[in-house]
Amino acid sequence: MKTKSVLFFFTLLLSASFNSIAQNVYFCSEAFTAGVKPTNQLLFKAKDEGGKKVISVQPAKGMMKMFSFGTFTQDEQKTKDLGVDAYTGSFQYAEGKSISGSDVLVQVENDAFVLYTPDKSNPTVKMAFAKDEASAKEWAGDKGLNKIKEIEKAGKEKAKAAEIAQYEKDYGNSTMPKPGKLHTAENAAKAKKAIEDRILRDGGTIQQVVIVSDDWDIVRNKKTGIVVGRQFYTLIAETHPNRPEGWCMKFLCNIYQEHDGTDFSGAWKCTGIGQTLNYGPIMIPVRNLNK
Repeated sequence: MKTKSVLFFFTLLLSASFNSIAQNVYFCSEAFTAGVKPTNQLLFKAKDEGGKKVISVQPAKGMMKMFSFGTFTQDEQKTKDLGVDAYTGSFQYAEGKSISGSDVLVQVENDAFVLYTPDKSNPTVKMAFAKDEASAKEWAGDKGLNKIKEIEKAGKEKAKAAEIAQYEKDYGNSTMPKPGKLHTAENAAKAKKAIEDRILRDGGTIQQVVIVSDDWDIVRNKKTGIVVGRQFYTLIAETHPNRPEGWCMKFLCNIYQEHDGTDFSGAWKCTGIGQTLNYGPIMIPVRNLNK
């Protein structure tokens, strides 16, 4: 009688230990066959490891229940980007078939997960997990793909909103500097043309030009001291498709004109573009331009 009581108590402890780990059985749209009899019925065992959620994928039935195909670990950056819990893992689940570290697992419903391969414009669903086979196959098709696109779109919009909010905090009061004495409408137009010839290849659009120099700087040959040209500096505000709408980045540009031995002649050229904090923050909202 005493032996039975001890055995019963041990059984209770063991059950409590297993129940402390979240366990759910899912059907997969793909068969897992690595090292075991093919099965599409899988056990997800979730636990916390160092503050990260980890999901172990195991067979749900048979003698191989303790075997693990592999694990998915919560990816902090992807979770932040998508706005939902996102996991990544890398393991083989069948002969010649594997899940790569670039694939992402997301929970799309209380009882459904979708594993997909991200792409900027065309993500693809790799497989799905659900409480029944029909649902798993459904999530592996257009239903899952549409949900993934919805999640990614929401994530991008959230990230964009957060970026703009940070821009407002850091650069909302940014302004362009006062023009130097060399700034005239004619000089600004010529400088803009010289800069555009260089940066239009990058897809940017100049929104404002401010010549910050008061006069030309003479450029001489370092060895002979002979005058070879002259230059001044211009600050531009440029919009670009890769930046949030309504925001410009400032660039300091070097405008150069050659000396022909007698006088300064020839077209103005932009011989250098860079960034500097000498004229305030590097970003500026379009609303603050031309003031």
